[in-house]
Amino acid sequence: MSVFLLDDSVYSRNRSKKVELLARIHDHVSHNFVKGFSMLTLGWSDGFSFVPVDFALLSSAKKENRYCEMDSSIDKRTSGFKRRMEAIQSKPDVAANLIQNALDKGIVADYVLMDTWVTHAPLIESITEKGLFVIGMVKQMKQRYRYNDKLLKLDDLFKLVRDREKDRFTHSNGK
Repeated sequence: MSVFLLDDSVYSRNRSKKVELLARIHDHVSHNFVKGFSMLTLGWSDGFSFVPVDFALLSSAKKENRYCEMDSSIDKRTSGFKRRMEAIQSKPDVAANLIQNALDKGIVADYVLMDTWVTHAPLIESITEKGLFVIGMVKQMKQRYRYNDKLLKLDDLFKLVRDREKDRFTHSNGK
């Protein structure tokens, strides 16, 4: 069994002022906004080894969060221009592209493991359409999760699973 691992890290540039595509980025560790970039990394693992597969250095998809814009004189045919355009896409879109690029290169996996920031329906659907299973952390928000054709909040889903496990344990012990 092999997996793709998808994670982001903050690349802080708090002392910078005029760096191209410098943006206001939320750091999920410190719970603050910092000047810098977000590095999205796709890795592959078989449970014993880890191989970095692809990455993208991201600015912000929201123009109002960017301190400096892209240099307009850059030739649009260059890979540098393509990387800059990638930097202003949304994280879920870039994540889907990283996975597709890996698959196109012949790198295969059974699952995609990811953190809460990316475990949302559109990206999950995009990944499962590629024949991969998704294992992701979920966060408690206004979001609902489908279980047996019912839409449940995370608390209700946990309670339902806990109750089912309790019933299963009780029946297996003959009580």
